[in-house]
Amino acid sequence: MNNFQKKVLRKIYENKRNFHALLFCGPTGTGKFQAAIDFICLDQEMKKRRKQIEKGIFPEVIVLEPEKVEKQNKIRLKNISIAQTRVALKKLALSSCRVERKFLVIKNAEQLNMGAANSLLKALEEPPYQTAIILIATSEEKILPTIRSRCQKIFFHPLSEEKVEAYLTKKFPHETEEKKKAAARLAQGRYKLAEKLLEDEAMWQQKKTAREQFRRALKGGVGAGLKLVEENGQSEEILMNLAEEGLVYLIDFLKECLRTGKDWQVIKKIFQLAEMLFEKKALLEETNASKKLQLEDFFIQIN
Repeated sequence: MNNFQKKVLRKIYENKRNFHALLFCGPTGTGKFQAAIDFICLDQEMKKRRKQIEKGIFPEVIVLEPEKVEKQNKIRLKNISIAQTRVALKKLALSSCRVERKFLVIKNAEQLNMGAANSLLKALEEPPYQTAIILIATSEEKILPTIRSRCQKIFFHPLSEEKVEAYLTKKFPHETEEKKKAAARLAQGRYKLAEKLLEDEAMWQQKKTAREQFRRALKGGVGAGLKLVEENGQSEEILMNLAEEGLVYLIDFLKECLRTGKDWQVIKKIFQLAEMLFEKKALLEETNASKKLQLEDFFIQIN
């Protein structure tokens, strides 16, 4: 969370009468949930109970999130049901109010199904006494217009590589500078993802593998690209990794071409590919577009 976001949230908090619903929007790994906890803990009584809140055991702060299911060795998120939403709202209503305001935090709010969204909408239209709702989503476009219109919106953006690296230096003082630089670059400004990369060797290897596979496919031409997409077509996670790491590879390649004074036509082509993949990656993050079809279309256009 940057200084501007901190100032905005403090101003919202200080104007206590005028907030009952907030929507935190931004890419995964930009610290939205952490910012929600920081906002809640602006209240001094909440601040005393921060550890309980973070562990999810403080009854005046309910965290609602999708259930995770494992399918074909992959973790997927289920939709948040109307039953889950009603239970969360009921728990909040029944909890004794030992603090000035109670909170419902909904992670991955784009996973609310229609029934759950309508149940939440009713709560937003008639806010429960001394209660605030914080929705967390990757994009406001994935939230029903009737819900987002009733929320104050806070937008979260990726940080610069330098800021992510500085954060990692404080968090992991004993890690090598080379690995921290690499993590900051791979994370594309998402400091929470950079943190996970240093903590999870398997994830680190997945990212490296995806980047190398993309590099080889790009070098091999349309056929190699389509083959790569077909081989991984059953895994949305792998396809998204290919899009993310492919973009990182193209940006790094573009920087190297500029640094070494490559032919302008080569630089122009790499820039066009990076621009096209950036647009497709944004589309995949903000809509339910087919990852397989979008990546196939990208490789078809690389010639």
